Amino acid sequence: TLDDPFAPLPGTGAEVRAIARVHQQAIPTRPATVLEGTQATKAAFLEQAPKAGVLHLATHAYFAGEDCTPAGLVSEQRRPGGEPPAFLGHNPLLLAGIALAGANERDKGDGILTALEVTALDLRGIDLVVLSACDTGLGTPARGQELLGLRWAFAYAGARNLVTSLWSVPDAETATLMTHFYTGLWLKGLSVPEALRAAQLEMLKVARAKGDPNPQAWGAFVASGQPD
Repeated sequence: TLDDPFAPLPGTGAEVRAIARVHQQAIPTRPATVLEGTQATKAAFLEQAPKAGVLHLATHAYFAGEDCTPAGLVSEQRRPGGEPPAFLGHNPLLLAGIALAGANERDKGDGILTALEVTALDLRGIDLVVLSACDTGLGTPARGQELLGLRWAFAYAGARNLVTSLWSVPDAETATLMTHFYTGLWLKGLSVPEALRAAQLEMLKVARAKGDPNPQAWGAFVASGQPD
């Protein structure tokens, strides 16, 4: 639940530094902006995100699900035949969010960025958003809409391409996957879907060599959007 503290993710620091090195190789004249640890505040994100061309978020994320509505807010029950509910009194985009610096100290500051807050951003200049965290591709079904969650919110805000996850992802393996992904994207000139597929195939090859091709560690991420 959101009452539980967000545990440290040792692999995320290595992940962003590895991606920054690949970026330096590919575009040496334009250094990447890296916000780590206590620098990765909600205020810093809101300031920097609209200026980015590629936005990579390596952190905790959450999707509370249809059965977990904010306190005091009510939605209709799913109707017979599986028709999604019409939400009454709250926005389902409040059920998905990203943990930033201070997320475990909610009495001292606001370290949670909800999907609803993302929709208020102008991200039309961003070609790619990578949400390198758990469950970032999930959302709440609503009539006449796609799944309402982080993926929908970033697309609504203007991001042209997204890479998001469909289940909980392991820290270290995700860092390796993302390094392969950006190597394909920036150094080999692959499209977003091609780079993701190549990275996953590389991870699968290594996993098979170890005798464990289970997709849990490498298959969660999907690409969506408007590839060139």
